[in-house]
Amino acid sequence: MFKKLKHILLNLLGIKLINSGKIVFFIFFVFNYFSTDAQYELFSNDSLINLLKQPSSNISKQKIDIVFETLYRYVPGQPVFDSLKDMMITEVETSRNRELMCDVYERLAKYYLELNLNNENYVKAKTYIDKCFSIANESSLDKYKTGAFIEYALYYEIGENKQKALDYNNQAIALATSTGDDSLISESYSAIALTWNFFSNTLSRFQALLTASDFADKSGSEKLITENEIDIGTFYKENSDYEKSKDYYIRAIDNARENKQWHSLIDAMRNMGQVYITAGEKNIGLAWYNKALALRDSLNLPRAKVNIYLDLLNYYFNYETAKVGLAYLNSHPELNSFISSIGIAYQLNKLYAAAKDQEKQYDSALYFMQLASPFEYGHPANFNEKYNFTFEWYNILKDKGDVAEANKKLMVAKTFADSSGDLAMLKDISIQLDSAYMKTGDFKNAFYYYSRYNFYKDTLEVLGKQKDLLNIEIASTNKKALEQKYIEEEKIRRRDDLEYMGITAAIATIFIVLILFGVFKMSPAAIKGLSFFAFIFLFEFITLLFDEQIQAITHGEPWKVLAIKIVLIAMLLPVHHWLEEKALHFLTFKAHKLRENFRFGHKNNVDTLKDINT
Repeated sequence: MFKKLKHILLNLLGIKLINSGKIVFFIFFVFNYFSTDAQYELFSNDSLINLLKQPSSNISKQKIDIVFETLYRYVPGQPVFDSLKDMMITEVETSRNRELMCDVYERLAKYYLELNLNNENYVKAKTYIDKCFSIANESSLDKYKTGAFIEYALYYEIGENKQKALDYNNQAIALATSTGDDSLISESYSAIALTWNFFSNTLSRFQALLTASDFADKSGSEKLITENEIDIGTFYKENSDYEKSKDYYIRAIDNARENKQWHSLIDAMRNMGQVYITAGEKNIGLAWYNKALALRDSLNLPRAKVNIYLDLLNYYFNYETAKVGLAYLNSHPELNSFISSIGIAYQLNKLYAAAKDQEKQYDSALYFMQLASPFEYGHPANFNEKYNFTFEWYNILKDKGDVAEANKKLMVAKTFADSSGDLAMLKDISIQLDSAYMKTGDFKNAFYYYSRYNFYKDTLEVLGKQKDLLNIEIASTNKKALEQKYIEEEKIRRRDDLEYMGITAAIATIFIVLILFGVFKMSPAAIKGLSFFAFIFLFEFITLLFDEQIQAITHGEPWKVLAIKIVLIAMLLPVHHWLEEKALHFLTFKAHKLRENFRFGHKNNVDTLKDINT
């Protein structure tokens, strides 16, 4: 029964099957979207109301930010959402500020795409992408034009037009590269990594993520760096390299905590919980979820609560039983309300159907499937979800014993598997059709589908070997990166050593010249001037030698660096003055005697030579 529930839960919670019989967690777009770093909680109701009362001539980026943070509390169709959205569009259109207009339309497109399981939202998203692109193209706003390309790619990914999505991703990368904006380039490569995932091209996806990471580092955007670490951690999780996945999630957690990116911090904690549960360490995974909930409560971030509840709902349905999962769902009415508010309440009917099937109440299960079907089949794409939904319907009919109707549903599922091109689905549906035709005595069709099953099975095995090769290549890439890092560090070390040697030689030369000034009784002013610079040079060099250790101890925190340097200079300054004073006195009044001794020694040497000659 677990296998029957699996496909239903995968659809509701956005989980995708990568290998047969193996679950990898992905909360679908809308839930992940609520993990952004927006801090609408920082705005009080009074400040929000006052800002929204400003006339349209005062429209600003800050006002748009606050309006969107308000919009994210609601969903399209709710009166508050629609009125705020219409007000904002009216104001930016009145302002005729092209950048603000693009900003609003791009954000609206993103929000509607996150709610893409509702077909109406999916269609509206395209309208706003078109508006953003049209204005950006006309006004030569390459930043927003690139953003529109990325949104087009996501739109076509959802519509399962993979090639068109890839084309738009490539246009986004080309345009972002021409702008030289490292942040924009990083975002473009992160977007194409998602598209490569739709293609099941793991190597290209990994390369895109690494490139996105490089440009995120160059941009200096801590937000992009954190997001990229989460993306790479997810990549390793999907490829069952759980230890590396944990490493990247920990980096993201540390970075997010240091930079107060609270939503990203909770998102990374959720991912850490998922990877431990996927790896079979459910106690540690649940502990991470508890940490995320505790952080959420301490920071009062209401949106994060829904995300965590959805993860836990995912856990109970997939690792416990449907009964436990439904009990958890019913114990959190806000979760029920949220799922209904975003227009996908039909997904709950699929869960109820799975539970009724488990309880052998087949007519009730079919009733709930029938309720969900108009919404499920109404989306123009989502072939994977339609396949899983139809396959579950087939399982219920088969359990009931209605063979004829079950076989009809199996053929409908095959059309969706063909449309998706998913090899795992094609393999599963082929063996099911083989069994169905064998039972009806149609051996010809049974043999045909059995041969197709073997074909898809062999293809997946080849891809499995390619995955092993990919893991080797990833390890090789990481090794090369470490080697390159070591080479760069070695170059820097050699350069620093040469510079230290040069500085040491320069200081020694200055002091030799200073001594010669004293020996040959140069002008006291010249000796004093050179002495001043010689000792400044020496003690600054001593301070420089401690600099690396200071940075290591303080981790570069300015106040700690300042405190240590104040103590160090306070210790060195008296020594500096004392040595400079003693040296100056010696060079001015006593150093010339060295010359007399030198001449006396020279005369003795001459006399000695005369005696030898005699």
